[in-house]
Amino acid sequence: MALVTITALVGEPLGALAAHGRPASSFSVGENANSVYSASKDPVEITGPINITKPGYYVIASNISVCSDNYTIGVFASNVIINGEGHVITGCRVIIGVGVVKSVGILINNASNVTIEDLVVRKYYYVVNGSGNDIRVINASLEKGLTADLQLWGNNISIYNAFVPSSGRGINITGNNITIYKVNTFGDYIGVAVNGNQVKLERVTNPDNSYGIVVNGDYVTVIGGASSSRFGATFNGSHISVVNSTFNVESGLYGKSYGVGVRGSYVTMLNVTAGSGQVSVEVNGSYVNLSDIEANGDSIGILINGSHVNVDSVTIYTARVGVEAFGSHIRLSGLSLSYNVVYNGTGATGLLVKGENINMSEVREAGYTYDINSTGTNITISDSELWSLGAAAWESTSQEAASHWCM
Repeated sequence: MALVTITALVGEPLGALAAHGRPASSFSVGENANSVYSASKDPVEITGPINITKPGYYVIASNISVCSDNYTIGVFASNVIINGEGHVITGCRVIIGVGVVKSVGILINNASNVTIEDLVVRKYYYVVNGSGNDIRVINASLEKGLTADLQLWGNNISIYNAFVPSSGRGINITGNNITIYKVNTFGDYIGVAVNGNQVKLERVTNPDNSYGIVVNGDYVTVIGGASSSRFGATFNGSHISVVNSTFNVESGLYGKSYGVGVRGSYVTMLNVTAGSGQVSVEVNGSYVNLSDIEANGDSIGILINGSHVNVDSVTIYTARVGVEAFGSHIRLSGLSLSYNVVYNGTGATGLLVKGENINMSEVREAGYTYDINSTGTNITISDSELWSLGAAAWESTSQEAASHWCM
């Protein structure tokens, strides 16, 4: 079917997606998107491939099936709403005799103030692809993109209530001021990848990816995240906050894996569970606060390399090393470390500490070959109960013994 150029009319948004196993609508299009339309105008119906070159309100009137190496819907104008009314747009990623085709379901070509809602798009090389500012995807199912389900460049991008199963990257966004809320994405490679600043992820779940969440940027907030991947969540930047989240990694994977990995400064983790993986929580940076953490690592519970680090109220199970810390100005308190295992006949260690100006207090340990193995200067431990199967090792020029040392 040939592409058709239509001059858009305007109208009001219609109902929410209600089928195909996607969540019911709990968001409406913002006022910025609706303000350019008049309620007295009828929407433009879309029944096949289209170039949108005028602002307006468009409705998918029926299911569309297209197999070509082009895009199906092209958005070349700003101030556009596309409402799928629950209909399905199906493309193809492979044509017999041709092979892989770089098709696109919905192409956004440098357009601003664009909303895509209540729609299912599936089986394209890129399901939704393009660039622009103030882009919203609401109550949508973007499925089985060969390279990416949703790939966008721009600022002020919001994804609400989306189901994103991908063969490559589920969501891949480059830009600033990104909000992703209540999204379930899984695939072969990365669930959510964001490169930019001022990023908020809330209630984002990522089962069965190599990488669940990858964010490179500053001022990042994750609330209620959940991943089950080789690398549950990876953050590179500053001012990163991870709250009320769970990151599980498949046990026994070959090579390095971790639940949460952070490289940066001004990092806060609160009420986070990280299970299995070679390292449950790995932090490389400065001004780090970890509180209410449960770490269940195959090898290391928490690995810290940095300065000005506070670790409080942590419980660690089944780790070769409970907490491994390298750096300066590190405070460890309220730790509960138990049930370490010994690999290959080597000794398990509760705390392995190397550095300077390190304070440990209120540590409860059980089942280790070594409670504490430390090297450095100005290392102290107090108000702790340490139950060791062997000897504690100290190589510090300044240390204070535990007030309750049981062996």
